[in-house]
Amino acid sequence: MADFLDRVLLQLAKELPDLPTERWQAAEVAIRQLEGGLYAGYIAKRPTLQHISRMGHALQHGLPLGDAIQAAGVKRRQGYNILRRPITKPGR
Repeated sequence: MADFLDRVLLQLAKELPDLPTERWQAAEVAIRQLEGGLYAGYIAKRPTLQHISRMGHALQHGLPLGDAIQAAGVKRRQGYNILRRPITKPGR
């Protein structure tokens, strides 16, 4: 189910197609971390998205996979389960 933020980001993606995907994802993670579960209507926190972002940044900086999972603050099994999921973001 798409929440309010998903609908806003889809509309912005249509209006600004030249904006890099990394910028969209970073903005989405930051907004969900700050506003998720609060007063702005229904905005899902999606902690898994935050974990994925932290693991991705750690891997980009050259950390080994085990250290990247620890840097994300998840257990090893949860980290591998997150990495096993396909990335599906409609419209971006």
